[in-house]
Amino acid sequence: FVVSTYCLVAVQVAYFAYGKILEDILEVYDKQTTTSINLESSNLNGTIPTSIGEFSRLTYLNLGANSLTGDLVSQLGQLQQLKLLRLDRNKLSGSLPSQLNALSQLESLWLNKNGFTGPIPSQYG
Repeated sequence: FVVSTYCLVAVQVAYFAYGKILEDILEVYDKQTTTSINLESSNLNGTIPTSIGEFSRLTYLNLGANSLTGDLVSQLGQLQQLKLLRLDRNKLSGSLPSQLNALSQLESLWLNKNGFTGPIPSQYG
């Protein structure tokens, strides 16, 4: 029976993350090498930290079904490799930052069941 190191780390982080503040959890990940973060339904709270923009190789970010609050940070636009962004089913609010337009590789965007206001950027609407 072989368990990959990646799977083991993912399980350990998910267990450690439950009910914590997102900013504290992100400190566990290596910002230079991490390509995927899946913390869906981890009962996370707090805001999305500006340090999220430092994950330069991130292609998959799933923070859906948590209790995240506040505005989307413009630093999300720095995730140039991002293909999937799930922020659905949180308590996020405010308008969508124009920097989301910079996510040219994005294939899937989930923002439903939040409290966003204002227009949806044309490339996503």
